[in-house]
Amino acid sequence: AYNLAKRGGKVLLLEKDRLASKSSGAAAGMLGAQSEMDGDGPLFQLARKSRAMFPKIAEEIKENSGIDIGLINKGMLKVALTEQEQQEYKRIMAIQNQSGEQADWFTGEELRRKEPALSDAIKGAMYIEKDGQVEADQLTLGFLKSAAASGVVIKEYVEVYDFQLSKGKVEGVVTNQGIF
Repeated sequence: AYNLAKRGGKVLLLEKDRLASKSSGAAAGMLGAQSEMDGDGPLFQLARKSRAMFPKIAEEIKENSGIDIGLINKGMLKVALTEQEQQEYKRIMAIQNQSGEQADWFTGEELRRKEPALSDAIKGAMYIEKDGQVEADQLTLGFLKSAAASGVVIKEYVEVYDFQLSKGKVEGVVTNQGIF
């Protein structure tokens, strides 16, 4: 909604419940382009591009809404507890390194030298420097506040029942509060 309005669109956002009350407000906020992917397909490429956009998004949302989305880009460790996980993560690292992403391997001993309280069960970990996180609820609220400031009309507790179609195009929606 925010980006459509930013590009000049007239936008109406209908939410069945309270804003950010479902998955967008409960998400972990991981920017895990590499930690969540195991190949070099289209989804991985999309995730990489999305992750790269977040520094600018964080600044833009802060400027438009005053909300800090809590962007942290200090990297992630994907921990291996078994020999099988070690092999799998190293395979994934090779694919990601070939695609131009950085991923490094730390042995369990190397990790425990950095953090002595780590379990001896940890065999090693894939370190992904560029993955990070945001505060998902703040990201959602920041986008919503920025959208409203950009002219988006936002209505909560509006349940959509059906679409009104004309010549194969959506012309409106039928809701519990009437037709929009």
